[in-house]
Amino acid sequence: MKKETVFEVTILADYLAIRYKEEYKEDISILKMNKALYFCFAYWGAYVRMGKNNIDNIEVEEIEDYSEYLFNAEFKVGVYGPYIERLPKFQNKYILILKEEKFIYCDIIKGLVKIKYNGELFKFLEPLIRDLFNANEFDLMDISKKDEEYQRAKDNNYVIMDNDKIIDEYCKKRF
Repeated sequence: MKKETVFEVTILADYLAIRYKEEYKEDISILKMNKALYFCFAYWGAYVRMGKNNIDNIEVEEIEDYSEYLFNAEFKVGVYGPYIERLPKFQNKYILILKEEKFIYCDIIKGLVKIKYNGELFKFLEPLIRDLFNANEFDLMDISKKDEEYQRAKDNNYVIMDNDKIIDEYCKKRF
């Protein structure tokens, strides 16, 4: 069942690719892109779910209207950790979906991410994105492979991870 989401996965992926290219002057690897999307999904979902479950104890206004799903995607169990199969790639690098009007597109995507939920989404995700970009992609791979839902899906020969269980697990983590 498709849930209400904040973004289409390609919109957020393009935003991450643009940000990464601006900062590091190179394309983001598909491995790092998959891990960045996974952790953004997990932490955003936990942030919103915890806020909804503790509505009297949260500083964010109108969090009950926020979607727990940052985007709709099927995280699959892979040898390098969770991944989204349908991300566009070429030579192990993520590629932007839209090549024409690239600079206008970049500005639109950055603006879209920054204004969602009155800027709360951007304020929450920005430090996480910065940390993910600075982390070694193999460390991110190792961390993601230790997650309970990844292990459960792998041990039971499931191909697809349960997104609600990913969010549940991250609600238990301290962040």
